[in-house]
Amino acid sequence: MHESIEKKENGMPLCWREGAVLKLQNSRALVKIKPDEKQIEIIIKGDNKRGALGAICNELNQINASIKKISISKLIPCNCSENCPERYSYEKLLKAEMKREETIQCHESYEHIAISLLLDGYKRREERVKKFNEIHSRTTINYGEISISNDNIHIHDIVGPVNVKARLDHVEQMVMSAPAVEDGKKKELSSLIEELKEALEPAANAKSDDTDRVIEDAERVAKEISREKPNKSHLLSITEDLKETAKAVENIAPLAVKVATKIAVFVTGMF
Repeated sequence: MHESIEKKENGMPLCWREGAVLKLQNSRALVKIKPDEKQIEIIIKGDNKRGALGAICNELNQINASIKKISISKLIPCNCSENCPERYSYEKLLKAEMKREETIQCHESYEHIAISLLLDGYKRREERVKKFNEIHSRTTINYGEISISNDNIHIHDIVGPVNVKARLDHVEQMVMSAPAVEDGKKKELSSLIEELKEALEPAANAKSDDTDRVIEDAERVAKEISREKPNKSHLLSITEDLKETAKAVENIAPLAVKVATKIAVFVTGMF
């Protein structure tokens, strides 16, 4: 991936003995070796975090495949807070998802975290199912780790069934913790999110990409509302996006547009 290494203004590459900054997939990635912990940490920011992460992991997989008797253990960082030190085994999260478990408890905050939100930023669901089958069809030797930081990736763009409930449950949690919103309005908005949850279910399998975009916009709305001082003009913009993306699933989930419009009207009238 030498061609992807970012360069300084003077043309010098941004790389050193134990790391490098990569520019790919409209994103920037810091790939850093942590020798004492036998880890490679990946921190990504940009428009396509998962695409960049996939490209980097594919390269690492090729390197590991060239070395006999070596395998890697992937750790997914907790997203309950920005600096939570908790890490979850990717394989164990995958197994829990296959067993239809929806949440896992963080041992730092003791919050219950949606498994789908932890996994979606790393791999699409159909790829995860394939990986699960591969894991259980071979013997591996644990040697070293890759600690993957998804930089609050909420994870997003799912191919295959979208876990509407878990992701919109997370949206409700953000709404209910919003400091600038009165308790009564929190409950009203939470009820609207519940309506959106039910409205989107018919499209979760048939139009997974479009359903995912609707949920992404709902997440953006909740994120803005949860700020100390929400920006009304920004809320107006992203609620319009929510109404627009909901139109893409209208033929399968006709109530989605109606509920998205109700959310937009309610939210923009809150501030």
